[in-house]
Amino acid sequence: MVGLYFFGVGGFLAGQVVGVFAWAVAGWIIVKRLIGLSVWSQIAALARPTSALTVMAAIVVSVNSILPSDLHPLIVLVGLGAFGTGAYVATLFILWRFVGQPEGLEKMTASLAAKLIKRNATQST
Repeated sequence: MVGLYFFGVGGFLAGQVVGVFAWAVAGWIIVKRLIGLSVWSQIAALARPTSALTVMAAIVVSVNSILPSDLHPLIVLVGLGAFGTGAYVATLFILWRFVGQPEGLEKMTASLAAKLIKRNATQST
């Protein structure tokens, strides 16, 4: 609130960024003390999701810029949500494959998808 008082909305937003960063640093330190996971390891674990989020944002902004302005907002929301979700999931899986398919959510999801595809293929024949 001090930022808002002295510097307006820009100061308020900057204060929010500083506050969130301070909480993140505190969280990293607490995790390091509790389970011994280094701060760098914690940050590195966010690399793939952050990269996928960046690609998703770029695609959503790009697609939104070429949409006609007279589309119903619900259609825009659903369409951009679908494009964004597809871009995020595809990027996440590409990066996961690129780093050697380590254990984690991606591996569990790929395994489950393979089982479902195999089961559907045997049922359809």
